[in-house]
Amino acid sequence: MIKAALPVALLLAAPALAQTGATPPAPAPTAAPAQPMMPPPEFMTAAQAFGQCLSGKVAAAPATTTPEAAAHQAVTGCTAEKATLAARFDSWVASPSFPAAGRAQAHQQFDGQMNDLETTIAGQIRQGRSQAGAATAPAPAPTAAPAH
Repeated sequence: MIKAALPVALLLAAPALAQTGATPPAPAPTAAPAQPMMPPPEFMTAAQAFGQCLSGKVAAAPATTTPEAAAHQAVTGCTAEKATLAARFDSWVASPSFPAAGRAQAHQQFDGQMNDLETTIAGQIRQGRSQAGAATAPAPAPTAAPAH
């Protein structure tokens, strides 16, 4: 449930963060089209490790734990991975390859995502539990057609 959604959210956010810089001037007609900037492998690895940690913590949470408590426990249980991800993000954004004009916005987006992480995870847990409940619920008994 969280396993796919969270790492994908983190990894998909990375290219969007990279593209927040000012629009460059139009290239000369002979120039090749600009390629979107992709995050460095170090960031991608850290995002994957953080997502895997969160997924493992959420999967280990008892079903009796509220989604909010499970999300909180997952995030606090992955503090080291979160710190590594933040450090890799900071390094990437500070690098000369990242557009200087987009750095403040990239930090705002990243910080916002990290601040909303528990809420996002709790929502995903809730959704996963409701889907699992619907899949295991017994089918309604067929109703007999009225006799004529």
